[in-house]
Amino acid sequence: MKDNLSFDEFICITLLYAANANEEFTPKEKATIIKSVSITTYEKIYAIFDKMSDFEALETIMAYKGIHYPTSDRKQEVLDKIESIFKVDNAYDIVEKEIFHFLEKLL
Repeated sequence: MKDNLSFDEFICITLLYAANANEEFTPKEKATIIKSVSITTYEKIYAIFDKMSDFEALETIMAYKGIHYPTSDRKQEVLDKIESIFKVDNAYDIVEKEIFHFLEKLL
């Protein structure tokens, strides 16, 4: 992405990546993301995210991680939001757990 992402935009793209990682993006996940950002931010970022490959989304997340959470407390805030996406449908399955651990190490 060429544009500078705000913190909310960064969170939105990160949560969209997490929510779509198991290829099942549910209405509850969408609602949770919108609660974390805003409908305007969600719609803007979803339009961009929908055109990205997995690699491009990860590349974007990696490019902004140092900007938006330079401390371990901020990193934990992001990880908590990711985990909330996985738990929102009460089915925190093995695939989601593995993706969470991957993101935890990556971030």
